[in-house]
Amino acid sequence: MNIEVVEMFPGGGTLLEALTTGLKQGGAEVTVAGLIELEARYLAISAKAHPEASTWSGSAGEWHPAELSAPRQAIRLFAAGIPCTGASKAGLSKNGLSCAEEHPDVGYLFLPTIHYIRLHKPEIVVLENTDAYRSTLSARLLRDALTASGYTFDERVVN
Repeated sequence: MNIEVVEMFPGGGTLLEALTTGLKQGGAEVTVAGLIELEARYLAISAKAHPEASTWSGSAGEWHPAELSAPRQAIRLFAAGIPCTGASKAGLSKNGLSCAEEHPDVGYLFLPTIHYIRLHKPEIVVLENTDAYRSTLSARLLRDALTASGYTFDERVVN
């Protein structure tokens, strides 16, 4: 089985490493096709580990989701670790926010995530965030978009 991965907001690469390692242990041939990250220093970490990947660094408002599409030659897996700085208890308190979506830098990032999923319809979607994110409006809208796009899903808290 061939799997091509595109990840949005890989940060330090923990989710991507876990996904690719687990899939390879299960016998899959895994290629990282694309990486999209707001901060160049984080993108450099994942890009170094996956030099085959196309990359984009910068504002999600300047990037178009069609720019990093995985070809349909394999099962497509889309992963996103939407930044939690607006959803975590510490982030809410530190930034004086009443909700995650108020964070000026990352509160809107669920929107390009939804757009990518709706545009490319990957066979597998993995979204990761803090447990506190589960109760945000963003998370509800992500669930609604997945359901409207025909996905079935499961939510789990993982330590």
